[in-house]
Amino acid sequence: MSSTSDNVLSSPDSLHFRSLFEAALKEYHENTGTDLVYHPLYGKLRTCESVESVINAVKEQARAFGEYRKGDRATQLMTTKLSPLVDIILVLNDGLGNTFGEVFQPAKIVCAGVGLLLRASKGVSESYNSLVDLFDTVSRFLERVKVYTRMEQTPPMIEIIVKMMIGLLDILGLATKEIKQGRLRAFGKKLLGSKKIEDVVKRLDRLTLEESRMSTTHIFLIVHTLLENLKGVMTNAEASTATMEDALASIQEIVHGVNKIERDKLYRECTKYLSPPDPSSNHAAKRKQCHEGSIDWFIHGNAFGEWKALGGSFLWLHGKPGSGKSVLCSAMIDHCVRHLRRTGLGTVAYFYSDFNDPAKQNLDGIIRSILIQLCEQSDSYSAIFSHFHSENKGHPPSTDALGRCLKKMLALPNEAAKYIFVDALDECPDSGLLPPRGEILSFMKDIIDSRFPDVHICITSRPEGDIRQVLERPASFRISLEEEIGQEHAIVDYVESSVESHPKMRKWNKAIKDLVIDTLKRNAQGMFRYVYCQLNELCDLHPAIIRRTLENLPRTLYETYDSTLQRIPEGSWDMAHRIFQCVTFSRYPLSVEALAELLVFDFEGDMPTYHSDWRAEDAQQALLSFCPGSFLSIVDTWGGSEVRFAHFSVQEFLTSTIIANSAARLSRFQVLPNPSHTLLAQICLTTLLQVDDTSDGGNLSKILPLFDYAADHWVEHVRFEDVALSVMDSAIREHSLLEFHVSPGRHPLIPCGTLQSSACRRAYSSIASKARR
Repeated sequence: MSSTSDNVLSSPDSLHFRSLFEAALKEYHENTGTDLVYHPLYGKLRTCESVESVINAVKEQARAFGEYRKGDRATQLMTTKLSPLVDIILVLNDGLGNTFGEVFQPAKIVCAGVGLLLRASKGVSESYNSLVDLFDTVSRFLERVKVYTRMEQTPPMIEIIVKMMIGLLDILGLATKEIKQGRLRAFGKKLLGSKKIEDVVKRLDRLTLEESRMSTTHIFLIVHTLLENLKGVMTNAEASTATMEDALASIQEIVHGVNKIERDKLYRECTKYLSPPDPSSNHAAKRKQCHEGSIDWFIHGNAFGEWKALGGSFLWLHGKPGSGKSVLCSAMIDHCVRHLRRTGLGTVAYFYSDFNDPAKQNLDGIIRSILIQLCEQSDSYSAIFSHFHSENKGHPPSTDALGRCLKKMLALPNEAAKYIFVDALDECPDSGLLPPRGEILSFMKDIIDSRFPDVHICITSRPEGDIRQVLERPASFRISLEEEIGQEHAIVDYVESSVESHPKMRKWNKAIKDLVIDTLKRNAQGMFRYVYCQLNELCDLHPAIIRRTLENLPRTLYETYDSTLQRIPEGSWDMAHRIFQCVTFSRYPLSVEALAELLVFDFEGDMPTYHSDWRAEDAQQALLSFCPGSFLSIVDTWGGSEVRFAHFSVQEFLTSTIIANSAARLSRFQVLPNPSHTLLAQICLTTLLQVDDTSDGGNLSKILPLFDYAADHWVEHVRFEDVALSVMDSAIREHSLLEFHVSPGRHPLIPCGTLQSSACRRAYSSIASKARR
């Protein structure tokens, strides 16, 4: 080791820093059983001389995780979360200078901890979402202080960086321990479900704020230097212009960094306070459906251009079911983000109403989501919400209060233009004593009528009567998609592209291709969804029968669904119906694995019986073997894959009176509330009955994929109308030796033990009373 290193390591500060880090390593060893300094991964990382080589080494160690989480989501974790995190850790390490010498390298030790955490996650399906949130949150903290590593470091600031490294090491050790013990939960809900990890994250937060205060002090030192240089210029011109420009640039950079720290802190507080629904998953799904070139006619058209330019404008885009309104909305949002928000010319916030998600079907969810998006983009909006938060701290805000706060932001003068998008308003319920859709329409009309000079509103929906009555008159721009020639051309382009890109359809001869394109163009009536469903059926047909099929195509979307149901084999009728029931009435979209649990139940008796050996190896393929592919959609989310209806119109059709009035073969597929809640209550209770004192509590959701849903929501299904009595009577008869008790923890119900029949009566009483509450 060089003499310089010896001097560094022998200084009091350096010895203090090293002792702090060694204590953290000892605690990591106690949590994980691993000595990082002697682990082969750290040995490999020590020889890495570039950021890329360190990242590649960590990825190599994490390959086991990637192999388990196959597909785009594993790649996203590596590229969008892991790589930036490792990069920030190494940049922060530069701020330590030669504090630890050349042999002991804290940043590479921490990176080794990241790699070992990923390796520990192999085979734990719940860990994926938690790791994404963990890496994202930690990166947010570290990014906030990255700017300060570019200036000369004082011992107090170096100590803060060291403590941040220690805090990160503590989090990695605790998270690894949680995973090994099977307790890792969604990070965003309860910070991995661990108070210890929550405490460490709070410690990191305090450190970043402490560094920002130190940097503010540093600003005054730079200002003092600047003033001295100005004095020199005025006296004997000794100071150079470059020196002053450097000082001014340093001030600007630090002020920006401090402001970002404060805004990020407020953003986290706002997110926790508001708990808004997240529309980004909807946005990503709609972007994925966008066919290249199909939206150019609108994005580059006069109406959209004028709407963007005219302050206080309102655009109502409406169309039939399946006309591509949501896809077009996603394209508008992307355009505004790319050309306006990123250049500082505009602020963009959006919301997707979603028939699959109750949290995205009401005014409260819309306002909360838009508020948090605006606060993230502007200090002025953050200041308004900070004042609102301080006035309402300690109690949940009402929807009316949140609405007033949003209007105050929208009315703020001298701000960049604000672009607000609300998609699929028709997917919000229009029934009940206070219909959610009516509340939304009233609020949005109030915003529109206010004509805030810098606010641009866009709403998409079907032209339903109640929506048309409220929105038609105040609309600055009203566009009916089926009346637009650009929509017709876009559908033709979509059909041509689909035919030419499909491995089977592109082999058709030109006459067949032209016939398909021409027929679908005539029948589409502006609906992409209709065209998609027909192509989905035509692609598997032999060319010899395509012509006859085209002559007998269904005329409408509902007729298309009718025809699709008729092709379900008789042996699959009951299971397909159960799948439709669960997708329609589950409290949120179920994962592929959870919904596929339907296949392990025998429904011959009053209560279903559970057969784990019936579980399919490929859950997704098993589900799709019972249901038409055009009815269901498998949506990738951060936590895995969820099953949803491919389009709102599918759910409408299955719950409509149209199918009820069809032939007996089709009416059997009608989805009604009472039978559906009964089914969900039965499978939830039967799932919970599989748990006893010998069950591995840490891995229940892995052993029983439906367990988490069942434990959290069985009561809601049992409470529906008269479901409780029929289900409970069946449960007592079928499981006469089991008792239930209410868990003091997270789940409202954990079945346990084999007891005498007298316990069954207590169980019935307990469950029935809970269902009535």
